[in-house]
Amino acid sequence: MKVTFLGTADGVPRPGHFCTSTMFEVGNAIYLIDTGAPVIDLLLKLGKNPNNIKAIFNTHGHGDHLDGMLELLDLCRWAYTSTSYDIFMTEQTVADGFRNCV
Repeated sequence: MKVTFLGTADGVPRPGHFCTSTMFEVGNAIYLIDTGAPVIDLLLKLGKNPNNIKAIFNTHGHGDHLDGMLELLDLCRWAYTSTSYDIFMTEQTVADGFRNCV
C-alpha cells in the first residue's frame, strides 16, 4: 500500500498547498480520503487513472474536504466512464446534497 497526501491545507489553499485529500493505492486500486480541490487535477498530474478509483471516503462536511468531489464525480460520469466506485460519507445531509447535484 502506498499513501500520498494530495493536499494538507488548513482550509485555505496556497500555492503548492492544496485542500485536504489523501490517496491510498493498493495495487492499481485508488482509495481517496476526502476530496479537497483540486483533487482530479492532482490525480492526473501524478499520472493516475481515475478509472482506478474504487472508493471515496469523506470525513466530514467542510468544503476543504469536499470541494473537489463534484468535479471528480462529473468527470467520472462522462469522461472516465469505466470508473466504478463507492462513496462513504459521515453526514446524511451532505450525501443527500451531492445526490441532488449529481
